Amino acid sequence: MKKTSLLRNKNLILLLLGGFISSLGTSIRMIALPLYIFNKTGSYLSLTMMMVILMGPSVILAPYAGAIADKFNRKKIMVISDFYRAVIILLILFVANSTATLFLLCFLLSVGEVFFGPAYKSLYPELFDKEILGEVNTLFSITLNFSYIVGPIIGGLLVFNKALAFDGISFLVSGLLLMFVSYKPAPKENIHKQTKRFEGFLEVKSVILENPNLRNIILLVLGLAFSFGLIPAILPGYISEVLKLPNVYYGYFLSALTFGGLIGATLSKFIIKKIEIEKLFNIAYIIYFLMFLLVPLSKDPTIIIGIFLIRGMAMTILGITSMTLEQKLVPGELLGKFYGMLLSIQTLIGLFSRVISGLVAEFSTSTILFYIAFLIMFVTFIFVTFSSKLNRAPKEIPSNKIV
Repeated sequence: MKKTSLLRNKNLILLLLGGFISSLGTSIRMIALPLYIFNKTGSYLSLTMMMVILMGPSVILAPYAGAIADKFNRKKIMVISDFYRAVIILLILFVANSTATLFLLCFLLSVGEVFFGPAYKSLYPELFDKEILGEVNTLFSITLNFSYIVGPIIGGLLVFNKALAFDGISFLVSGLLLMFVSYKPAPKENIHKQTKRFEGFLEVKSVILENPNLRNIILLVLGLAFSFGLIPAILPGYISEVLKLPNVYYGYFLSALTFGGLIGATLSKFIIKKIEIEKLFNIAYIIYFLMFLLVPLSKDPTIIIGIFLIRGMAMTILGITSMTLEQKLVPGELLGKFYGMLLSIQTLIGLFSRVISGLVAEFSTSTILFYIAFLIMFVTFIFVTFSSKLNRAPKEIPSNKIV
């Protein structure tokens, strides 16, 4: 595929449009949901419980979801997942009359998201040349971040039911668009072996251990996952109780985060060609953990919005560079398992950090969690930097893919 024809590719346009619509709906729901829970209960622990419920399926099911993505048609998995989530949203609108029912349906909604993730991340290398994966990932990041700019603001203003209705419709539209993607799955070998979780884990582990560059990237990503997980559960309360700001600022801060992501994705399109991708990953990592340090040092909402803007830029560059490296370094036939295992571990770490953040904020102060997040990422970076040479050129492992 030629670079000049990239934006004319039907598959890319359908995936970009479907991703934009579904992520817009999801971003609206993910703002409206924590505000609804916190306003209804006034408890950090309730927010933490919701986070645990949403993340639980990833810990348990992600490895199996990854194996299924490697065994079956990845496009069909994505379509089924979209329609399934639309049905669950409909049930939440008409059945969730209590907090317990809402939590249960949110758990089922998260199940659909678990199966969608490994399928779509492993689908792109089958549809696009390895040489342009960085550009493809950048375009997807630009599209998603654009949807996240307006989503949090809308989610902060809409009532809960309207936010959910929009999310349900977005899943239906995304599923319909995905049905028109032209996709011929790569031949599946040893499909019975691929469904075994333990053997899949050993295969992924072997790939990671054989490539020190990939191993160190994973360590840094997991350090980021722990630090990132400390903040979401306490941010609504931090804004209202520490900063003394109205709920709408929750949307403003997250919109700044995603607007920064849009800027970071746009910049990545150019700088990824000029800076070695591992070095770019390191630079973004340093900027990201420094932003955790700066947030609690200011009470001015304008300055904090600027900090979230820069943090969003770094976060998006981290996502683009890490995903591109992973897609290049991991064999195509193992990408589903790899992302399933990685999602499971990331979620488990994020789940643990969210529980810690809820307890700390409930019995101490939420401000200290920003300092803890900074320290975790800083220590991880120092450990990786001095334990091996992260910046050496990666050893790419051939993958079976459709170009």
